[in-house]
Amino acid sequence: MNKTSTRNRIKQRIWLCFFLFLGLASFLGAFVHGVEMLSQMRSYLWHPLYLFLALSVAFFVMGALFELLAEKNAKKGIILMLSMAFIFFSITAFLPDSFLVFIIYEGSCLLVCLVIFLFKLFRTQKASYLFMVPGILVTILAAVLQSIKNISFHFIWEFDHNGIFHLVQIPGLILIFISVRQLLNKRNIL
Repeated sequence: MNKTSTRNRIKQRIWLCFFLFLGLASFLGAFVHGVEMLSQMRSYLWHPLYLFLALSVAFFVMGALFELLAEKNAKKGIILMLSMAFIFFSITAFLPDSFLVFIIYEGSCLLVCLVIFLFKLFRTQKASYLFMVPGILVTILAAVLQSIKNISFHFIWEFDHNGIFHLVQIPGLILIFISVRQLLNKRNIL
């Protein structure tokens, strides 16, 4: 197998893991927020939810690092990001309300990714980066809105800060998906 196909296979696996853990976090988050249950059960479910969130963010950063660095250096970044995800997850086990910690973890990781993809956009002019940059910006906006606990609006039903986050996040994820799809396509020039 040649080096290019190995690199593409690794890139595919990184992005697949990002979407896998994001999907697991989304499913479990919908369950935690949408189903009536004992508060103790809900607090137990936050542990795997935080793990899935931590891993989805880690794999997102890994995808950005893989775009920026040579394959050998990107593999070192994978170890770093999995370590950071584990540290974040460990903190959530000891802090009762760890969502602010997640916002800080996610926000700092997204800012690093934004810088990486802006650099790659200006340097290479690839179409995939043209979608990734606004996708990350929308995701950051969604996280900022989610951290404002007292915002809400009513349209058919009430949307609190969590609901607003998810509404804003939808177009961001669509842009990120389009970008990743193009990143995995070899003909990706503007």
